[in-house]
Amino acid sequence: MLVLAYFVLFLVFFAVSLYIPKRAGKDPKGMKGGYPKGKTILGILSGLPFFSLIVLYIMNEKTVEWFWDISFLDNEYFHTAGLVLMGLGLLIELTGILTLGENFRVMLPADNTELVTHGIYQYVRHPIGLSVMIYVTGLFLVVPNMLALLNLMWNVLFYNDKATFEEYYLLKAHNQYRSYMNRVGKFFPKITKGP
Repeated sequence: MLVLAYFVLFLVFFAVSLYIPKRAGKDPKGMKGGYPKGKTILGILSGLPFFSLIVLYIMNEKTVEWFWDISFLDNEYFHTAGLVLMGLGLLIELTGILTLGENFRVMLPADNTELVTHGIYQYVRHPIGLSVMIYVTGLFLVVPNMLALLNLMWNVLFYNDKATFEEYYLLKAHNQYRSYMNRVGKFFPKITKGP
């Protein structure tokens, strides 16, 4: 089952993101209290419907109907589109993790980190947040019900808020961050006109 394989890859990629900085002698968790307590709780809560949806769907595909299914989306075309989006989300996640390398932190960094502006970060400032948004959009199309829709909306709001909060830190930590913000889009590449 592809959903199970994607879920396992999602977890493996997250484990890799923690391993790379740890191998370099860095703390991948970042600073304790890096986010306000309310934001941390919201982040934890954002994972509950996500994991619930996947585990229930893997156990029984009929769970789509348990949470007010959105029947017009429950067909092969949307399921296929959802699986493609989940795969794309995983690819973007892995690219972001590998590009960050030892600079990855779950929370805000407790130590000095390099401002990464190459690779995928030359196109978007928050590719890992974007990857989760794309992944949960795909999950919604695979499991089209109200719980999946709630999961999608919750994760989009949470990761947008998390990215905005991180940018306040990055503006203080890196002098060049403001010019980077002006050149590169938050979640989508900026389309600029030529000279």
